[in-house]
Amino acid sequence: MSSVVIRNFQPDDTNDLYDVCLRTGNAGADATALTRAPRLLGEVFVGPYLAFAPELVLVADDGRTAAGYAIGTLDTAQFQQWCALQWWPRVQQRYGDPSVGPTGLLPLDDEVATLLHQPELITHPALPGYPSHLHIDLLEHIRGAGTGRHMMEQLFALLGTRGSPGVHLGVALANTGARTFYARLGFRELLQRGDEVFLGLQLTS
Repeated sequence: MSSVVIRNFQPDDTNDLYDVCLRTGNAGADATALTRAPRLLGEVFVGPYLAFAPELVLVADDGRTAAGYAIGTLDTAQFQQWCALQWWPRVQQRYGDPSVGPTGLLPLDDEVATLLHQPELITHPALPGYPSHLHIDLLEHIRGAGTGRHMMEQLFALLGTRGSPGVHLGVALANTGARTFYARLGFRELLQRGDEVFLGLQLTS
């Protein structure tokens, strides 16, 4: 494998990053076989970040394609307001609402489509002192070599230079591997909500 380069997002990366989201969409494993709507996961979990704050998107380039991303937003409240007004209505038109009737899709698709049509289910809580948030996903072949840590540290720096005092993220309680990774980066538990825990990291002392 060629060495991985961490670089800024370019619009031509969009399809590749949607593909990374799909190929890590089954608790970190490939969700391709679980969907009839391969762009749906990306539309919910990647697309709004690319549109709202492309300057806060980092790409892990393996020399052939974009094989991972770290994406974030400076102000979670502003981001969620923008999504409600600009992103969700546009994307909702492309996918049926499972609460209204059969969509003809697979169970994972219906689960994600439900989140699309009821985005309050994935709204981040207000976490004073931690207004920013982020996500990271890497394809399996570039994991374990420090790429994730380097991407997170670069994104912390980008958020910090823009004035953020702290960043948070959500992770499933059952995902002990991810929680261990984030703990090593200095994240601490802020809040539990259902089967999800929100972790925070101070960016300024």
